[in-house]
Amino acid sequence: MTPTQVSIITPSLNQGEFIEQTVQSVRQQTYPNIEYIVVDGGSTDGTLATLGQYSITVLHEPQLNQSQAINSGMARASGDIYAWLNGDDLYYPHTIATVVNYFDAHPEAMCIYGDVEVIGRRGKSYGRRPYVQLTTFDELVHTRNRIVQPGMFWRADVWERLGPLDESLEYVMDYEYWMRMAAHYPLHYLPVCLAQERLHPQGKTFGGALDRIREIEQIAVRHGSSGIPVNFHAEAAAVYTASAWHDALTGQLTQARQLAGTAAALTPPPFKFLRHFFTAFTGRYAAYLWLIYNRLQNAHCERL
Repeated sequence: MTPTQVSIITPSLNQGEFIEQTVQSVRQQTYPNIEYIVVDGGSTDGTLATLGQYSITVLHEPQLNQSQAINSGMARASGDIYAWLNGDDLYYPHTIATVVNYFDAHPEAMCIYGDVEVIGRRGKSYGRRPYVQLTTFDELVHTRNRIVQPGMFWRADVWERLGPLDESLEYVMDYEYWMRMAAHYPLHYLPVCLAQERLHPQGKTFGGALDRIREIEQIAVRHGSSGIPVNFHAEAAAVYTASAWHDALTGQLTQARQLAGTAAALTPPPFKFLRHFFTAFTGRYAAYLWLIYNRLQNAHCERL
């Protein structure tokens, strides 16, 4: 019997500081049958020189956004299980073996995800993401996202049925895909840490707060919600308020009033709103604040 093959795609653009660690975390897996494809979007920072040191498949796809790069890699994948690992995130040595063993023991499972540990720029641990739990389609669409992307794995049949990522999405293509998954399959949750997610100022999440919030509302409405999921109300209100403040200072008063009205209509919890409002003014350096906040949650990471 042919052993299960796992296809892992890494989209990368100017991740030279981290890409070697990411590649090594895949190459050092204790599970042997892995197909690894890196899709580079035109890096100019030494990433390609680093990748050239390894016997791995590297696709050169300049001008592709992240969703397009992942789709390009998946189109060439031939494995039984799929996942993607961003160019600054990491797997533990036994991650893939654990995932394959779970799928083998649960033939009914089509999609599984586990806990994810947060690390800083230099690899320091800030604990487990505390909100990761078993979730459902209704919760994903109406309330919150409990899945952290590098901890998710699914069978190839899922990709064949659901199709590729939505390439129009810049920030939440993963969240939208989880909604699609959950609409068709029961999600399985494995309460051990399967990956490390690196938070740092250059991370994309911290560079487009308003666009990201609008994308979250867009995908939620697409899947049946009346608006942005409830757990994002405080963040959305803070982002809209900060944007209104900026527009007012630059003389765009009509737009500022519209944004302020949208923020007020969300009626977020005051403390949560203030926390997000403060980080909204720190731009990309909000990464450091979120690392500290995650540490304060004191969530232990059950490692493999």
